[in-house]
Amino acid sequence: MLVTHSNCRALNPGHPRCKTDEMIKRLAAGGGVMGITSFRSFVKNSDPTTIEDVLDHFDHVAGLVGVEHVGGGNDSELQPDDSMSPEERRRSSRVISPVTDFVKSSILTASIIPGAPST
Repeated sequence: MLVTHSNCRALNPGHPRCKTDEMIKRLAAGGGVMGITSFRSFVKNSDPTTIEDVLDHFDHVAGLVGVEHVGGGNDSELQPDDSMSPEERRRSSRVISPVTDFVKSSILTASIIPGAPST
């Protein structure tokens, strides 16, 4: 099972799409994966929302149930709507791409080498 475009209620308590730790544990117990999004309102209930805030959600899930149960469900590049200029979108992409690569690498390492530390 996949739960995509959802984050951790422990880090953003007021958002209805964010999942509780118990929900995340049940998902992982069934072999599922939680897809973290960078959509601002899912990450944090106040601005500024930073890439570090997004990474906190990846860290929370990985620490709670293991890196093999966390992935990226991103499609918003830290923007709440289409109000960003083309230059702002390009800058945002340059920030998100390395994070996405890091997450993919961590998941791949954990799935190929059981017990391997995440990078």
